[in-house]
Amino acid sequence: HKLELGLYFKDDNNLEYPFEFSPAGYYEMLVLSAVIAGNQNNVIILDEPAQNLHPTFQHKLLHKIKDMQKNPRNSFL
Repeated sequence: HKLELGLYFKDDNNLEYPFEFSPAGYYEMLVLSAVIAGNQNNVIILDEPAQNLHPTFQHKLLHKIKDMQKNPRNSFL
């Protein structure tokens, strides 16, 4: 038996594409989201995060980081 996992995104026309063909900002958003969500009670160092993200996604990421900073065990640099 072989198990395969695929990751796809949909464009504005509802067309589906493999994730490896997605814009760089989508990939960056996925990676940053996984790192932030998977690291509770840690120090997370971000060097120029979200430079390829659309401003709307940058705004959402900033709010998520601010929410997580409310926990004194989380530190972002």
